[in-house]
Parts: sequence; structure tokens; C-alpha cells
Amino acid sequence: LPLLVGADLYELTEPHRLARSTFPQVPSLLAVSAAGADSAGRFGDLLASYAHGLGLNFILGPSLELAPELEEAPGTLNTLGSDPVFAASVGQAIMDAFAAQSILCVPLGFPGGGNNRAGNTPAVLLTPEPLLLTHDLLPYARVLENGVKMIHVGNTLVPTLDDLSRPASLSREVMTVLLRDKMRFEGVIVAGPLDSED
Repeated sequence: LPLLVGADLYELTEPHRLARSTFPQVPSLLAVSAAGADSAGRFGDLLASYAHGLGLNFILGPSLELAPELEEAPGTLNTLGSDPVFAASVGQAIMDAFAAQSILCVPLGFPGGGNNRAGNTPAVLLTPEPLLLTHDLLPYARVLENGVKMIHVGNTLVPTLDDLSRPASLSREVMTVLLRDKMRFEGVIVAGPLDSED
């Protein structure tokens, strides 16, 4: 098997007030989402060309977490919006562009809810379990149906899924019961980061 060499190129879209980056500024996921699925494919082509130039063969992302539901949550550019159907189509268009150039994508943030954070509190998935498949899980279900090989499980607290309110990255209910058994995912699960304060 080849060595996996990857990065989170979506960090390039985050505005920083540091020394000028040597990378060209690329649009954020939110901007790409606003432009639609056609632009998302072109955005994926651009990032894939950067990845090839850097010698990368896998990419962490895109994040498929929906926009925050909490009023007090800070805004983020690292989202495909609040409409799960639209987010699913844009996310898949980006991943298709990478696949066309033989680059493995690892969608981030399963099972969602990672943008529901107020202040320094942990992120919490708020969607009731019966509504998950038509809301937060919908973008993930779409990429799973299309054969994604790896997926990232985040540190979001999941009280609607796990009675012990563990982070998703440590929850059997999320990784085994939901992802493996119910959603039939047989690929590689990347969880964490396990050293985060959450």
C-alpha cells in the first residue's frame, strides 16, 4: 500500500493576520457553497492541483458539518451552509473533483453538530435522533453511498445518541452502532483529535 501523505488544505481559506502566505488565497467553503455545485467542482479541481504539486495523495476534508444552529455560536467560513441537501450536493461535487485526480478525501466532522459551540464550551449535536438522517447525517450518508473510503469522527458531544454524553470520537454508539451497523460503513475511521481540550 502507498504511504498516505495528506493535509487539510481548507486551512488555506482561513483568513490570518500573519505574514503573507506563499499559497494563493482560495475561496472558503461557505463562499464556494454560495456559488453552487458547478463552482464547487472547479474549486475541487484547483485544490486537487495544489495537492498534486505538494506531493499529497489524500486530503482531510471537506467538513460536512452544517452551519451552527445556536444564536450565540460564532460564525464560520468552514461550512457548506445550513441546507443538508444542498450541502450534500456541493460536498460531493468537491470530492468528485478530487477523485477524478486520484486523491483520497476524508470528510470531516461526522456525525455533525461541530459548529454548535458557544464560547469555550464543547460543540453539541442538538438534532433529535429521529431527524438526524434528514438533517446533520444527510451529507455524510450521500458520500457514504458514493463509496468514500475514510471518514473523520469529531469530538462533538452527542447526547441524543449516547446516554453517557461522550464525544462522538469516543462513543461506541456513534462509531459502531450508527456508522458501522446502521450506515454500513466498512472503511477507515479517523477519530479525534484525541488530545484536544474537548
